[in-house]
Amino acid sequence: MIKGFFGTIAALAAGAGIAAGQSPYVPPPTPISPAMNYGEVQPAEFNVPQQVIPPQFGQGGPGGPGGMMEGPPGLTGPNGMPSYPPPGQYGAQSYESAINPNRASPTGISHYYLTFDYLLWSVSAQPSNVPYVTTSAPSDRGLAGRSTTALLYSNTDLGYGLSSGFRVTGGWFKGEDRRYGYEISGFSLEQKSNSYFAQSANNGVPVLARPFIDATNNTPAVLTISQPNLANGNVLVSTSNRIFGAEVSGLVNMYRGCPSDGARFTAHGLLGFRFMEIDEKLEISSASTLLGGGAPLFNGLPVFAPGTITVQDGFHAVNRFYGGQVGIQTELRYSRYTFGFTGKLAAGVMNQTLDITGQSALLDPTRGLAQVALGGVYANSMNIGRYRNDEFAVVPEFSGTFGYNWTSWLTTSVGYNFLYANRVLRPGNSFSDRVNPAVLPTSQNFGTGSVVPIVNRALTQDELFAQGVTFSLLMKY
Repeated sequence: MIKGFFGTIAALAAGAGIAAGQSPYVPPPTPISPAMNYGEVQPAEFNVPQQVIPPQFGQGGPGGPGGMMEGPPGLTGPNGMPSYPPPGQYGAQSYESAINPNRASPTGISHYYLTFDYLLWSVSAQPSNVPYVTTSAPSDRGLAGRSTTALLYSNTDLGYGLSSGFRVTGGWFKGEDRRYGYEISGFSLEQKSNSYFAQSANNGVPVLARPFIDATNNTPAVLTISQPNLANGNVLVSTSNRIFGAEVSGLVNMYRGCPSDGARFTAHGLLGFRFMEIDEKLEISSASTLLGGGAPLFNGLPVFAPGTITVQDGFHAVNRFYGGQVGIQTELRYSRYTFGFTGKLAAGVMNQTLDITGQSALLDPTRGLAQVALGGVYANSMNIGRYRNDEFAVVPEFSGTFGYNWTSWLTTSVGYNFLYANRVLRPGNSFSDRVNPAVLPTSQNFGTGSVVPIVNRALTQDELFAQGVTFSLLMKY
């Protein structure tokens, strides 16, 4: 049978030579061993320069278009012949290094990769519509609109500055063709806080006050913290923010450049799931020690020096996003340099929880009296409680990077990242500065008069964005 096979080949070769106009005789080739794989050097008997034939390259068998080796079953090209997709940076690494040994950048994405990112981001400031602390001459008592009144801390001071964080991303591509893959990623920003503290001297200087609007007559009013001959005291306003999240996606290669391209472009589509949590707090607390002047009341009853009154307001919002995500990842690779862009859009439900707490307390050591009453200033009996809500929300994210390939397995890069959420609860926007004195335990009018209806702002929707610089270390195999 083998002799017949060789005879057939010789006859075909002779016939081809006659048809070509009596071409020189070419000895029959040595049969290719079944052990030879794609990518091996052709035998010298073919009388052609030795070359490396890449896997995943070309279409058809020896007689098909391009004259390349036959690809694996399952993929077909013209004339129904089996074929691989065009060559790209996900395969044929040995081939690329052989035809271009001076190429410094690694050839394509490997099966596995792991990225560590250091995040230096800023988060949009806490919104608010109230002034928190004022001061003035004693006669003006810190009331808004008076000639000597000045703001010490207000809604413009609730920024967080720069926050550090990290992100870890890992993924892998299936098979030798590496058309499909999976990726999982998680990130976390540090819990960043911003606080303001003010304290008077023992004699009550300077004046410190917490302003609000008296809802019964729409005039300015204050909770006095310190004032000469009345009380000395201190006030603390603090806010905090923490953001973290995770996502898992399936990847599909949509385009890949050829190995011979000087600048090779690659694009992946992604489809997956994203989770993100935004946790924010706003707390205002004050303490005043009475000096004996005036006639202060607590819960409608007189209190005496050196009694201490503390007032606390707390707003705690947690937003948890669950949604599907689509996106695109692109990369342009030239020599040792890479330029990347990633765009994602997630849509789903924003699960929101808001806790509003407030209390006032009296400690009178002279009479051995201690009392706690419901309600602070902005957090009082008209809005204290837990609120839950679900909103449809979108979370887009964009990033761009510039990287340098140090070796075939190590790349460092720097980039910019922007993350946005359009429907969130933020503590500073969840209450009003309009307050009914009749529900404040520290008010002279506590428990008197009618209760004026006030719009509850607890579920007021807002937006949040985080943006900044990202420093990355990519390892691949």
